[in-house]
Amino acid sequence: MKDTLELVKEAYRAWESKDIEALSKLLHKDYIAKMPGGMQIVGLEGAKECLAMCPFTCTSTNETYLVDGDKVVRIWDSLHDGPAKFTMRMAELTLVKDGKIYANEAFFDSAAFPAEVQEGFKAEMEKQKQKQKTTAAC
Repeated sequence: MKDTLELVKEAYRAWESKDIEALSKLLHKDYIAKMPGGMQIVGLEGAKECLAMCPFTCTSTNETYLVDGDKVVRIWDSLHDGPAKFTMRMAELTLVKDGKIYANEAFFDSAAFPAEVQEGFKAEMEKQKQKQKTTAAC
């Protein structure tokens, strides 16, 4: 079994390269990620949707990792390239369970994204709210 830090770094490489095959081997079956503003990524299908809608390629620099058992905090500069180029300082808590990535909680200033990307986030949030209402009604 990989150690916690090695597993987390491998998952970040898979996210950055948009390698869904690698992520499918690294994410726990009950995976969930929480983003600022309440947006969530749930399961492998949610990860696939997230990668498909992301218009950027991302590269990480100035990385710092803090490890405490099955928890890893990563702090880094995320360099975005695509429709707009920008750099954003980010932090994320990752939880590992059963040797897989179980959960992430990201911390960043979503206002740093270009306006068109922010609109996409808002649309995704509305979609998730509607999905929750539909699920609650069942």
